[in-house]
Amino acid sequence: METKSVQFNVKSIDAAGVFEGYAATWDQDLGGDIIRPGAFKKTLNDNGGDMPIFWRHTELIGRNMAAREDVKGLWVRGQINLDVQKGREAYALAKQGAVKGLSIGFLPIPDKTSYVAGNRVLGEVKLFEYSLEPIAMNPAAQILDIKARTADHDEAVAALRGAQRHLNDFYRKLIE
Repeated sequence: METKSVQFNVKSIDAAGVFEGYAATWDQDLGGDIIRPGAFKKTLNDNGGDMPIFWRHTELIGRNMAAREDVKGLWVRGQINLDVQKGREAYALAKQGAVKGLSIGFLPIPDKTSYVAGNRVLGEVKLFEYSLEPIAMNPAAQILDIKARTADHDEAVAALRGAQRHLNDFYRKLIE
């Protein structure tokens, strides 16, 4: 299995560890590889975008929720599992902005691979997973949104919980 890394910029990460971004783009990466539009089509048709998310291709930290090809590349929405230690660590580093890369684990399909001016052109790949990486091979791909938990969010949740308690008390009194 081969791997390709891409950069992402951290804007925010939500309390559930959900993020969106590009696991790959159609730009030439630092290794000279170019992934062509349509390269992920068969894999996405076969697995429906359901694939694991790893930390540096070695430790399982989450699961992809959605994936599609668009004009820029392979867009993904994933969720880091915050119930596992490495997931919490990856979440903290991504939220801080210290980890800015994504990397795909794939196998090139030989009869869909060519070479142009010494660069490998990947017309189709079998995608197995993608990973969070501190250093990415493709700086053009980026996380679009990693949401941060804010004080406003916590205040809103507390207010909703208070309102729910009030309604529960109100209904209990009506029943009595």
